[in-house]
Amino acid sequence: MQLKTVRTWPILVALVLAEITSAFEVSMIFAAMPRFVRVFGDPLAAGWILTGCLLVSAVAAALCARLGDLLGRRRILLLVLALCATGSFISAISETLAGVVVGTAIQGFSGTILPLCLGLASERLPRKRVPLAVGIIVGAVMAGGGGGLLLGGWLVDRFDWHAIFYCSGAFAIVGMTAVTLCIPSRAVNTTPGPRMDVWRGILFAPGIMLLMYAIGQTRTWGISDPRTLWMMGGGVVILVYWFWHQWREACPLIEVRLVSVRPIAIAYLCMGFLGLGAFQFGYVLSLFMQQPVEYGGLGLSATTTGLVLGPVLWAGILGGPISGKISARYGSHMAALVGSGMLVIGWGILIWARHDLVNVSIAALFLGPGLPIVYAALPTLIIEHAPHERVSEAVGVNSVVRSIFQAVGAALVAFLVTLDTVKVPGGDLEYPSSLAFDWTFGYVAATCGLAMLIMTLQGVLASRRKAVSSRAWIDQNERAVVDVMPGEERCDR
Repeated sequence: MQLKTVRTWPILVALVLAEITSAFEVSMIFAAMPRFVRVFGDPLAAGWILTGCLLVSAVAAALCARLGDLLGRRRILLLVLALCATGSFISAISETLAGVVVGTAIQGFSGTILPLCLGLASERLPRKRVPLAVGIIVGAVMAGGGGGLLLGGWLVDRFDWHAIFYCSGAFAIVGMTAVTLCIPSRAVNTTPGPRMDVWRGILFAPGIMLLMYAIGQTRTWGISDPRTLWMMGGGVVILVYWFWHQWREACPLIEVRLVSVRPIAIAYLCMGFLGLGAFQFGYVLSLFMQQPVEYGGLGLSATTTGLVLGPVLWAGILGGPISGKISARYGSHMAALVGSGMLVIGWGILIWARHDLVNVSIAALFLGPGLPIVYAALPTLIIEHAPHERVSEAVGVNSVVRSIFQAVGAALVAFLVTLDTVKVPGGDLEYPSSLAFDWTFGYVAATCGLAMLIMTLQGVLASRRKAVSSRAWIDQNERAVVDVMPGEERCDR
């Protein structure tokens, strides 16, 4: 499949440049975190530089994506890029920790760029080219994450930590320029629709923030600390009430009833399993590869570890387009099945033959393209089955699911690697034992296996629908969503 039309490539380039802004915003902050700890002195306080960004990102992914569906995706994308540039320059000129935290929190709006870009791809490109375009955009996310780590580290070492924020602000301006010049504006329907209960519609925001903050504090407070339990419980109660209210609302802000469409529910479930396991690969592998040989690791330096893991991130350049081609020819569920299967193989190799750098490198050949293949396939599956006017919203909820389950997965992995440790003689330092790594790698492989299992189920269900045209199936799903809505008037806006 080739993108040959006159307007396709300019639009796709603009979307890729915008999405690279999102990838660079967070990854360069990751690269500079050790420097922030040294500059500001308090690791817990400096951690808010990243925590604030991630919290805002998780909430904005759904809220701003919905606003894009309502008010125009191009318009909201430009607004988000402007916020990213503003946040970057606030951080760049700040000398205090509070100023940097405020700036990076504003930069967290970059979490909504991917849903908006995928919605614009679905809206502006010919339908047959959407799977490949989605693959290219998601591939840019993975490659941009690796590039941001390298560039951020180089800027911090060569100049100062302020430089990463000037750089990310410049990327945001480049993205705004590309979107403005390459994606033509369109008239937006401003006819008032049925009234929405906005205030209760945004209750998911404090619910997610409480839950993610409590999960992030488990390493400091402990899982049994009353503060952790109260925050987790409060977040869950708020989210349950919000879900119940949005399900009953005739015109909800977030259409939670889309989970009644089986392929969309399966995509969310698969993303949840990936967040719990596969997205933890950077932390798990870095820990194992840098652990001394005498304590069960590979004994590599941080630089060598980066050289080994770097190609894993850069493999997203290939994995995304490969996913798009598989989705276009065989269906997005098949691409997700292939990607999750590669993840199972890669983590299986690490379970049984991880004590050799060659074997770890072979495992990385499966993990590198496997994650972006399935990561690109899931939004494609959602786009295929979501109502056109709610595409960005549905993909945004997928990003929220990833953020929440990735936070939970990080806490679970941290717990597993400390279940069984080996103490260094003559000191307080402890390393995870070989058994702890067996449990951790086995856990991640199991989550990938569950993702592969539910995608196999989706493939079986899809094969039973071969006689039904794709458009008829989408219409059927839209009617299923409408059927569960109370009231007589459908809320499209």
